[in-house]
Amino acid sequence: DSPERPPHVEHIGHDNEGTEHATGFRLDGSAAGLESWARSWDAAPALLTRIAQESSEFLITFPVGFNPRLDAVVSDTPWLRALSRVARRVNVENMWEVDPTTSFDYHYDIRDTYLPESVGLIYHPELPAAYERVYGKGMPPRLQPPQHPRFRFANAVCIVT
Repeated sequence: DSPERPPHVEHIGHDNEGTEHATGFRLDGSAAGLESWARSWDAAPALLTRIAQESSEFLITFPVGFNPRLDAVVSDTPWLRALSRVARRVNVENMWEVDPTTSFDYHYDIRDTYLPESVGLIYHPELPAAYERVYGKGMPPRLQPPQHPRFRFANAVCIVT
């Protein structure tokens, strides 16, 4: 007889680092600092995976394009991918639809997410190399300023059930 696993509802996405640094991650822009920051992004997929494995019922949402590590883990892990749906924003009236292609190729508009003096770190020229050193894969590309996605904040969300 095993104890019943509790249902769980979770939204992941308060900060790009996942759950470990709720008030932000401070770094100096050095290679070691960028690697530490990129490594901290793994907290979000670790939380999602634990919930999916331990809960009898769960609903997890997160904005696609916000945490590149979270996007990669869910889209590249067959059993998580099978539990996932991507909903995309259709218009400014905040209408959404399920993306029939199940694409994770969406960008998040970070203009309102970080303070102006720190927003540039997501565009640091060494960040993709740091990400690759940490995870062994290329970091998904970001829209470069002044380009930005069609809608503010999330242009797509992933729903894992």
